[in-house]
Order: sequence, then C-alpha cells, then structure tokens
Amino acid sequence: MVDVGTLDGLIQNLQYPEVESSLVIRYKDSENLCDRLKQKLKDVEQERDALCEKLKDSEEKLIALRQKLKKVKLERECAKLKLNRLVLLLLIVLIVKWFFNMV
Repeated sequence: MVDVGTLDGLIQNLQYPEVESSLVIRYKDSENLCDRLKQKLKDVEQERDALCEKLKDSEEKLIALRQKLKKVKLERECAKLKLNRLVLLLLIVLIVKWFFNMV
C-alpha cells in the first residue's frame, strides 16, 4: 500500500517541469520499448509459422520418399525373384538335356 504522504510528494514534484518531462520521457521510452518488443514478438511468431510450414512440407516429402523407396525395394525384390526363376528354369532345361544325352 502506498503512503498518502508519498503520493502528495509525487504530486507536488509533478509541478516542476523538469521532473514532469523526465517522467514523460521515461514513459515514452518504456512505451517504445514495449512497442519494439511487441513487434519482435510478431516477427518471431511469423518466423515460427513459416518454419512450421516448411517442416510440414518436409515431412510430407519425407513420407512420399519413404513410399517411393518401399516401392523400389519391392520392385528390386520382384526382379531378383524373376531372375532366380529364370536361372532355375535354365538349370532344369540343362539337366533334362543332359539326362536325354545320357540315354
């Protein structure tokens, strides 16, 4: 709680222009500082929003790349299986040919 005598002293001090102008300057400085901080906050929030958007885009690209990688791996595995079947078929043909040449 503020003492009434202190308030009276402050009010009397305001009658002096140099004290009043000093208080006004301090008030305006603090107001400017507050405005600068508010602007800085807005700038930081905009930057955060932009970074969040980039992160979202990057995550979507990562998901697409993972799906593409999975598809390529499956295609490679399928090609290996086809090659193995072809080798097995050729081996069977060679064995059959060898068997009939023996007979």
